[in-house]
Amino acid sequence: MQEDSGLINLNIIMKNSNNKKHSWTKKQAQSASVPNFGKKYIGEPELFKMIGSVKNKKILELGSGNGYWLELLTKRGAKCTGIEISEEQLKIAKQSNPEISYIQGDITKLYKYKLEQNTYDIIFLEHVLLEISSIEKIKSIMKESYKLLKKSGIIVVSELHPFAPSAKPGNIRAPKDYNYFSSGSIIEIVSKRVDGGETVYRDFHWTLSDLSGSLTQAGLHIIEITEPRPSLKLAEKYPELSYRHTVPMSFWVKAIKP
Repeated sequence: MQEDSGLINLNIIMKNSNNKKHSWTKKQAQSASVPNFGKKYIGEPELFKMIGSVKNKKILELGSGNGYWLELLTKRGAKCTGIEISEEQLKIAKQSNPEISYIQGDITKLYKYKLEQNTYDIIFLEHVLLEISSIEKIKSIMKESYKLLKKSGIIVVSELHPFAPSAKPGNIRAPKDYNYFSSGSIIEIVSKRVDGGETVYRDFHWTLSDLSGSLTQAGLHIIEITEPRPSLKLAEKYPELSYRHTVPMSFWVKAIKP
C-alpha cells in the first residue's frame, strides 16, 4: 500500500464516468444539474423540512459553489445571495441562473463585503466548514452570520458527519494517527455522483462539539440537530446509498438568532 504526503491510502478508486483519475488538490467544479446522491436524495428533503416555505424570504448561502441550492431556493420564491471564493464555480453558477446575486469572496472575511446587518431570514452552509483550516475562522463565520441574521432568523449548517469517513471502506485517506478527536486533520473523501462519476474532496476534520460550539459561542441557539438517512426503499433502489441507511453521512444543525 503506497503512502502519499503522510496519508494512508485506504483502497480508494478515483474515477469519473470516463474512468479518468481525479486530482486530490481541489474540489471538482461541476454543473449544478449533476448533484451527488446525498445532495439529491437526502439533502434536499432535509433542507426544506427544516426551513419550510421560503417565498419572499432573503437567503444567504455561504460557500454557494455551483449554485445548486440557490437555484432550488429561487424556484421556490426566495430572494437569494451567494458568496463563493472559486471563480470557476461562480462562472458555472452565473450561467445556470444569472438572476441570482453572487459575490466572489472569502466567507472567513464576511465583514469585508458590506452586507447589511439584521437582513437575512436564513443563512445556509452545506459542507463548507470542512474546508476551513482553523476553528477560530469557523467561529468568526458564525459571529458574522449572527450579525447578518434578522431577529428570529435561522442558520442551517449541513456538514459531513464526523463518523461518516469510517462508514464505508475505501472512501477515505487519512493521517496515520487520525482519530475522531483529531480536530483540524486533513482527510480525503470520495463522493459518488448521480451520473455515475466520483468527486474527490480534501477536507479538514472537525468534531461535533467543534461545530456546535462555534454556533453557541456566537450567540445562536441550537434548536434542532438531525442525522438524516435514506429510507430502506431508497437504499434498495440505489445501492450506493445502502451504507448510509445504517451510518449517517451528514448531520444538520438548525439554530436561531434570539
